[in-house]
Amino acid sequence: MSKGRGVRRVLVGALLVAAVSAGAPASSAGAQPPIEPIVTQTSRDGQVIGLKSNWQHGIWKPIAAIAYGLESKRIRYQAGLLLDTYFELPGLGVRVGPFSAAFVDWFSTPVLGREGQKGLRLGVRMGDTRYTGFFGELWSLPQEERAPTVGYLLLEANRSFRLPYDLTLSSYSKTVFGVLLPAEAPGGELAPEALPRFSSMTQGLTLRLGDLSLSGRWGSLENEAELPKFTFTTGVRGIPRALTGHVFWNVTLSREFPMYAAELPLPFPPELTEYGVPNSMPVSLNGKLFVQAGGIVREVELEPESESESDSPDNPEPLGMDAEPARGDEGRATVETETEALFSWGISATLTVFEGFRVRMELIVNQMGETKFNVSF
Repeated sequence: MSKGRGVRRVLVGALLVAAVSAGAPASSAGAQPPIEPIVTQTSRDGQVIGLKSNWQHGIWKPIAAIAYGLESKRIRYQAGLLLDTYFELPGLGVRVGPFSAAFVDWFSTPVLGREGQKGLRLGVRMGDTRYTGFFGELWSLPQEERAPTVGYLLLEANRSFRLPYDLTLSSYSKTVFGVLLPAEAPGGELAPEALPRFSSMTQGLTLRLGDLSLSGRWGSLENEAELPKFTFTTGVRGIPRALTGHVFWNVTLSREFPMYAAELPLPFPPELTEYGVPNSMPVSLNGKLFVQAGGIVREVELEPESESESDSPDNPEPLGMDAEPARGDEGRATVETETEALFSWGISATLTVFEGFRVRMELIVNQMGETKFNVSF
């Protein structure tokens, strides 16, 4: 028996055990199963199956997860410990904790354009902000000869405020500060400010009044380290084309409204409820009207051209874009800043059964006047 086939059989068997554990009635409402299955897909590993532990004893919670890529035949893992305790900083009243540390080779990273990372990850929460530090390698891209070695600090914060007139304001921010480390240790000491840097900032605000909501997201980045694919991607519903750039924004105005809700009885004996079998099936149908707009700002290098060529009527400015050329030296490429935006609006209906199965149908009209009909699960 080959090694890869043996690993697959072990993981499939463990998934079956996890499914049985997850299906058993929990001792308390909302309790997580001790083992949770992982079934996903990545461009690097193909189909991925695995297990994740949710076990906790007091303040000790192991960080344990393992997965196997069926195409790459690689094992992915997270191994570490979370200390679920906290203390308050004297005089400030800021709550610090919990704390975590783990070695990872996992398909998740906050670095734009990347799918995974391998190295040491440390985490701590201070007040409303979660700090995560990482030192190691980002999964390499096909065009890269080696995996880049980086160190970064991730800051994530979520806040919510109650305002007058029953308004609720929620905010979210995610910021990454990182440096690209040399592949080999240099002969002399390398000052931290001499290391190539990269950073990205994303913020979001949502204002709600009952079923009416206005949400916006925006962000900007710097890529002195010249990491490939380190760029924002945004778009709107009904237009498959995605926009990429170093600055982005996206705004959505929506209004939700209930259409139908019921508890449909199921033809099961009442005695089976003791074993977790439901005696009714909750069904709901909700509608939504939405308007969405999104845009980007990107820099494009242009080859130098003569004055006669630039003033020629055969070379007009692109329609629908605002260009701001930056002056460069003679004979060098210049940089133009382009902006582009997309817009769409529509209506959707979402059918929910048992709070776990959802079917959403959308009728969308985009800025070109085209109508799209989508069904998603």
